[in-house]
Amino acid sequence: MARGLVPVLFAGGGWLAWRLAGGVEGLTGSAYGRMLLVKLGAAGLALALGAVNAFVVRRSLREDASRGRRWLRRTLALDAALFGVALIMISAATSFVGPPG
Repeated sequence: MARGLVPVLFAGGGWLAWRLAGGVEGLTGSAYGRMLLVKLGAAGLALALGAVNAFVVRRSLREDASRGRRWLRRTLALDAALFGVALIMISAATSFVGPPG
């Protein structure tokens, strides 16, 4: 179920960013919009890592557990870093910058 809902939520986040920033010009022309785009980029990369985990790392764990665990550690660390980027961007966008006037 999550495989179907996560892309829908991601698309909804893109639509919401577009609305909050006031369109394409607000997304690309304001600090607020650029922060939202960075957040969406981090979320997109995290989704891609989820796919890597589902298809590559899982197979690697079955074939060579030691190598698979190394892959899993790296992808989870990168996932955590991307989550941190997303949190920082949305915190900064809402606390310091605010949507374009």
